[in-house]
Amino acid sequence: MTSGAPTGSGGGPSTATGAPSTGAGPTRTPTPGPTGTGPGAGAHETRQDTAGFTIAVPAGWAREELKEGVFYRSADRSALIQVFRVSEPDLSPLQAVKQASTYLRGGTRGYEEISVGPVSGSPGAAELVYQYDSEESRGVRRGVERVFLAADGTKWALLTAGPIAEWQATQDHHAAALAAFRPAG
Repeated sequence: MTSGAPTGSGGGPSTATGAPSTGAGPTRTPTPGPTGTGPGAGAHETRQDTAGFTIAVPAGWAREELKEGVFYRSADRSALIQVFRVSEPDLSPLQAVKQASTYLRGGTRGYEEISVGPVSGSPGAAELVYQYDSEESRGVRRGVERVFLAADGTKWALLTAGPIAEWQATQDHHAAALAAFRPAG
């Protein structure tokens, strides 16, 4: 299903098809962070998540599994990574991000679409960049959601968001998560 901006309670208008957590946490392997120099350029951990994927997340971020998917959050909850399977088989990645933008426009305080479209150099992937008012980020939160087909043919959404003043860090976290992402199996 399509996603959107998480709410202050951790859930949001997004939906997912992940299985409930088994209580066993993901395994962690420290990895170097992205090559940027901003606050997001620190160490990332590669985690084999029990929800069926491998991903790199900033060191020390906490995992939550909700009906909207798996979330990794900073200690102060101002920044997050959300991962879930897109369950609509006939929905293209571009249609999914456009649908998410339409949904968010109708129900998210301060929503502004920055860009939406195919990802250059990544056939079968599309991305939405947007911002909205966020109590957790204590102001405006900017996010990037990419919907893509994994090598095994499954469709995934990976959303990364954080305070607008930390946009470079958010982009660094998103790049590291995407570079390490692999579906299980």
